[in-house]
Amino acid sequence: MAKQVTSGRAATDQIVAWAFMGGLLLALVGPQAAHSHSWYPHRCCTEQDCIVVTRIERLADGSLAVSAGHIDVIVPPGFPAESSLDHDAHICVYRNIEGRYVVRCLFLPGEA
Repeated sequence: MAKQVTSGRAATDQIVAWAFMGGLLLALVGPQAAHSHSWYPHRCCTEQDCIVVTRIERLADGSLAVSAGHIDVIVPPGFPAESSLDHDAHICVYRNIEGRYVVRCLFLPGEA
């Protein structure tokens, strides 16, 4: 079985192609991630504690059970929701002294 040898020019072309594809991926995905943090009010986050909501369930008492990645939190009834600028729901949280997540800000599409 013959071993395939890649010439210097072909190897360079492959590197350029992979770099281009990586740059294209960052151009498509990167700005969206950065953009969402750019519109959160400073009082809500420090560019690391606001995330996209993956599930919302209204509970019998009017509160919302919200999941965002590995975070599950209850939003109390009447908590003021703000308008989401990207048509996704977002939640900004912090951990209290007991280690539980507490809602700082909630962004919902079509609110405010």
